[in-house]
Amino acid sequence: MALRLSYGKKELLRIKVLEMVKQGIITLKTAVKMLCISYRQGIRLYDVYRKEGASGLIHGNSGKKSNNRTAEPIRAAALFAYRTKYRGFGPTIAAKKLLEIDKIKISVSVMRRLLIEAGEWKCVRHRKKSHGLQKEVCSLEKVV
Repeated sequence: MALRLSYGKKELLRIKVLEMVKQGIITLKTAVKMLCISYRQGIRLYDVYRKEGASGLIHGNSGKKSNNRTAEPIRAAALFAYRTKYRGFGPTIAAKKLLEIDKIKISVSVMRRLLIEAGEWKCVRHRKKSHGLQKEVCSLEKVV
C-alpha cells in the first residue's frame, strides 16, 4: 500500500468517529448514521480500523499510477518535439501539430499537464471584468 502523508476530510472524519466507537463514547449504530454509510459497511470499516489503525482506512489504490496513463516514451517524445519544433505554441495547437506532422498521438489535456510539469507552459486564467455598477451596488449594501 502506498503511504500518503495527509488524509482527506472524509478519512479524518472516519478516524474521529471510529475512535469514539473504540473508546465507547458512541455506538457503532450511531457512528454509521454520522458517517452516512450502511451498518454493514460500518462493521467492515471498524474491523479494519481496529486491525490496521488509521492507515487501513485509506483506499488501496491511493497513490498508484493509473493503468490508462500515456506511456512514458510517448510523453518524452512529445516533450522533445515540442521543445525542438513547437516552442511557444499552446498545448492545443502543439498536440494537433504532433499528430499531423510527427504522428505522435497525445491528448490536449495530457499535453497541457506535461508542459506545465516541465515548466514550458503557464496556466493563465482570464477573469471576467466586473462592471462599475456592480461595485457601486455592493458598496451601497455595506452602507445600508
